[in-house]
Amino acid sequence: MPGKTFDYLQDRAAFAIGSLCVVKVTDEWSVRCHPLARRHFEFFRTDPLQAKELTSFFKYAHPGMHLLDIGAHYGFFALAALRSGGPTARVLCVEPSSKAVQVLRANLEANGAKRNVEIVQTALGDTDGTLRMLTTGPFGGDYMVVPTKARTDTVSVKVRSLRSLLEDTSFQPTHIKVDIEGYEFELLQAAQDLLSALKPLLYLELHGQTLQARGKDPATIIECLRRAGYDSFICENQAVDDRTMARSSFNCRLVCIP
Repeated sequence: MPGKTFDYLQDRAAFAIGSLCVVKVTDEWSVRCHPLARRHFEFFRTDPLQAKELTSFFKYAHPGMHLLDIGAHYGFFALAALRSGGPTARVLCVEPSSKAVQVLRANLEANGAKRNVEIVQTALGDTDGTLRMLTTGPFGGDYMVVPTKARTDTVSVKVRSLRSLLEDTSFQPTHIKVDIEGYEFELLQAAQDLLSALKPLLYLELHGQTLQARGKDPATIIECLRRAGYDSFICENQAVDDRTMARSSFNCRLVCIP
């Protein structure tokens, strides 16, 4: 796709000479961002599903919130948390992609948010070690994903458990956002006891079809969360049950409330 490659290189070149974009996300909120982030940020205004996701995020955010942003990418929800949480809000961004982290840092700098945010470049899973991942590159927004089958073009990245990360950073989340492209099974299964103890509000993007392609049952994640004390699941601002989630093959953006 030469056109996308050209756009990607052009956006990086524009940033190199000091160019930033301004995205009007809502009528009341605009953000400054790296040119590579512009289209990703605009989706939260133009795409109905992502606009509803943002509405839900703001509904359950509160002043002084401490957001653990797992799969932070270019930092959109970090900036949204700081907008909702005010001067005492804090965010811990977790992101395995070095190229996404470069854009994330630029976006925080552009919005004067560096002091309130810590970044840890790692993947999160069920244990500390390394993980083989694929990079989506310029065509996919520099995301990193766990392949659904064995591949020869993966790279090794650092992976940590949620418990290990929180012990090292001393971060105490009131809210956790998880969007890790189908690896949420390993993360949440291992973190059940920790979630039960901390009871943060959980924003969770379930990638049901990807999970099933990896041989994982997404319904097990919901069972795990119930055992951790989460008894209310909201999707598109409506309460949903397992049957409703199953009808969408567990491809859904959830707010999980303890």
